[in-house]
Amino acid sequence: MSAPARVHAGVPAGGEFTATAHSESPVALGASAPLLSLGDMSEMDPIYQGVVRTRMGQLREAGMTGHATDFETIDGWGVRFNLENQDGTFKVSLNDDQVAITRGEDNPLDPAHTWVADANIVTRYRDPAVTAEQIMEAYGPAMTRSRTARRWTERSGLRSNHKVRFGLPELIEDESGRKVGSLTITLGDAEFTVLMPRGTDKPEVYLRTYRPLTPRMTAALLEDATEAGGGPAGTDMIGNAIAVTLLEEGEAW
Repeated sequence: MSAPARVHAGVPAGGEFTATAHSESPVALGASAPLLSLGDMSEMDPIYQGVVRTRMGQLREAGMTGHATDFETIDGWGVRFNLENQDGTFKVSLNDDQVAITRGEDNPLDPAHTWVADANIVTRYRDPAVTAEQIMEAYGPAMTRSRTARRWTERSGLRSNHKVRFGLPELIEDESGRKVGSLTITLGDAEFTVLMPRGTDKPEVYLRTYRPLTPRMTAALLEDATEAGGGPAGTDMIGNAIAVTLLEEGEAW
């Protein structure tokens, strides 16, 4: 089994599981979008206020939405502020050559997903300043990962801890062209990949070498992982956790 090519989460297909209410609308570059609003900047140096206002137009064009607050200047570098939107609370740092987005530890996510929404866009030395296109290319996927992490927290019923670690589920395409939900599970020093093909409720488990486990070993592994993760032991919970985390509103697995 070769490394699969990734596709975006939420590709429709038939099946058993159905998502709970949740909706997001993609934003195209330059399209009309909810405003990125600014909080109080009165404590900030007027020069930096001008920098922020100039860059906010670029960030809006890139699809960044929400409310920007708690502005602070970083001497010799740029500006940092908090961004609150439907996907969480983020710290945004920016100057002419870099835009960094971090979600950080203040969000109630699975411990293994704390930094999954981070994005860092840096232009190379002597290149032009960071563009709206570059910001959009990083910001969109970062928010998608953030939504996936939030849905895992809200819907899966499983949590990483010192016994088991759950990666962030992804919708991918395997070597045979199947669209499958993919989840990495680490138990002790062993890492496994769980694949949940669209249209089925039967998870498949592979070693890091892409060798599949037998049905008996699959059942034992998934029972151990779900029990260690705080849920009822069994293969059904892992498959359901993958499906409900990846599905958008109104979709079926």
